[in-house]
This record gives sequence, C-alpha cells and structure tokens, in this order.
Amino acid sequence: MWIERIERTSVLAQALRQQGGALNEGKDYNLICVKLSHEITNYLVTHKFQAPQSLLDLAKTAEHGAADYRGAMSASVWLKL
Repeated sequence: MWIERIERTSVLAQALRQQGGALNEGKDYNLICVKLSHEITNYLVTHKFQAPQSLLDLAKTAEHGAADYRGAMSASVWLKL
C-alpha cells in the first residue's frame, strides 16, 4: 500500500491518520479536505512533486472538497459586507 511508502512518522502520515479519524467521527468532510489538501501540497513541494499515484488521486479529491469549503466561507464573508 502507498502509505507504507510514506514515512510513518512524517507529518503527512500523521495528518492522514488524524483526518481519517475525524472522517470516521462524522466531522465536516469539506473541512477535512482543506486540511488534507494543505498537508498533501506541503508533502509534494518538499518531495519535488514525487508521490505515489494514489496520493495524487487523493489530492485531486481533497481539492474538490476544499474548494467547496472555501467557496462557502467566501460567500458567507461577502454576505456579511
């Protein structure tokens, strides 16, 4: 499995475990996506964009949820103005 290729003590591995737990607890999916998207982006930048294909697929999925969350937050800010 690809997670075995990522150091078990890395920040990304910790974030994956933490956000996986949050998802199992029923927390906000889109907020989880924001957090995962951030950590995956940091991982990709620090590893010269070398990552397993499954992580790249997860990044695409997480980015869609993150965009939904950011859009909703942006709309609420604009509506308050």
